[in-house]
Amino acid sequence: MDCCHDSEECNPSSSSSQDLVTILSNLPQQYVDMSPYEPQPQGATKMKVSLDLPGYEEYLPTYLPGQQITGQVKLQNESPIKVSHLRIALFGNVQVYGDRPGHPMTNGLFDYQRNEQLINSGLSIVKQSTPDDEDEQQLVCKRDDNSQETKRQKTAQDRHIEKLIRKVAVIDHTTHFSHGILSDVPTMLVHGNNQEDTAFELDSNSYQIQFSVRVPTSRRLSGTFDHPHYPISYRIVVIMKYKDQGDASDNEVTCYSTVKLCLEPFFNLNQFKSRIQTSPSYQYVQNKDTVWNSICTQFLNCGIMTMYTSKQQKHLSHSSIEAHLELSKQAFERSQYIPLQVKLTNHAFSNFNISVVKINVDFVRHINMTCSMNEQVELQTIQSTTIVFKSSQEQEQQLFFKHALLTFDLSNHIRIPTDSVCTIFSAATKDVFSLGYDLKVSMDITGVTATASNSTTADLCSLSLNQEKYYMANQPHHIWHGDESHQDLPPEPYHHKFKTYTLKLDPLAVIVVGHSEY
Repeated sequence: MDCCHDSEECNPSSSSSQDLVTILSNLPQQYVDMSPYEPQPQGATKMKVSLDLPGYEEYLPTYLPGQQITGQVKLQNESPIKVSHLRIALFGNVQVYGDRPGHPMTNGLFDYQRNEQLINSGLSIVKQSTPDDEDEQQLVCKRDDNSQETKRQKTAQDRHIEKLIRKVAVIDHTTHFSHGILSDVPTMLVHGNNQEDTAFELDSNSYQIQFSVRVPTSRRLSGTFDHPHYPISYRIVVIMKYKDQGDASDNEVTCYSTVKLCLEPFFNLNQFKSRIQTSPSYQYVQNKDTVWNSICTQFLNCGIMTMYTSKQQKHLSHSSIEAHLELSKQAFERSQYIPLQVKLTNHAFSNFNISVVKINVDFVRHINMTCSMNEQVELQTIQSTTIVFKSSQEQEQQLFFKHALLTFDLSNHIRIPTDSVCTIFSAATKDVFSLGYDLKVSMDITGVTATASNSTTADLCSLSLNQEKYYMANQPHHIWHGDESHQDLPPEPYHHKFKTYTLKLDPLAVIVVGHSEY
């Protein structure tokens, strides 16, 4: 049935001997091509749907918004039937469950169990009168994206079929293909003349119905997400209701066939081109090597003095280390490196000399249940790396870093894996959950508390805070190995005076995309 295609060509198959094809061949744009295919074993009416794009065990046919999903529905009738409804739909849903569907997820603060429909759109094949002659009948393809169809109110029959499609979609939802007959399907309470008018007859024969369903661009759909507890899946569902004309009873049979596919979201990177950075994080350091000063420093860093420090910021800023993260943009495609930069400002340069900066970066993926208080239910580290900068191994080969403003470039160390799931926004799941990525960074800053007698202190005091030094992690010695110690720290008289401060920076959100345009 190429009436399901958007093509304006008309090529009805001449191999089919059905009178129905003769009627349909007069249609200029929509027609049905009923070409035979290899017969199946004897039995009831059989139906199977397949896609034109190839699929494999580990790979599903993949589509983007705006693309056409094309395929065939194969029918084999062992006896004449009367079809009251034949619908081909793109169905997508998001689910949340525990060990198996129907059982809630219980590993968080709340129990979660959801099954939300994301899309149920496609086409129906019906019989109707021709515009010129009401006595002449033809099969036509009614599409949901047709402007006249979208304005039309859904009938009870439309809602009934959509409900059946939702029921079919959860049957063997983890398999790539499924087909069968629905049992215990309630009969429509209102048949009316409309259902009889749109029904059509098919003789005992084999038919191949070509179809084309467009992935909509008018709504934001999330990509396919294969997860044991939070799956997002899409499939083509074909459902047909028919009666056997040789059966004296009025029983109606509902058969179905489905095929799974992969949907990739589309991102406009113009929304994420701006440079982003985190809020600065502070760590107060000792300005004197005394027990009392050490206690005061710990007290300031514990967070209790937040209100006090806000009032005394100008005074205390000269005794702190400040750091933040920067990215030239926020969105990255799979396999791209993230050009992360860590900006460090040593406001305490007059009394604290930095010798070693160790930076630990974790690229993490998190899932948050936005349907209830945004609780985080999953956190997974995708990639982790540790980079170390030692003043003695940099180009200057100094005992301490000689600048108060330091930029550490980690551009070639964090890479988006090729199999990463694209970022899933809450709106794309009807506020069920969101999936995002963060860069989590912590720093270990090692140095010594300077005294007035240190010549190093005099040198540092002559520096301006506006002088910035750039370091790039592009040498083997920048890679941190877990068995390393501070053996490269300056020797006497500093070896017993070194102190290490740990600074945890605010996470920086990263958008992962699969396909995009600028």
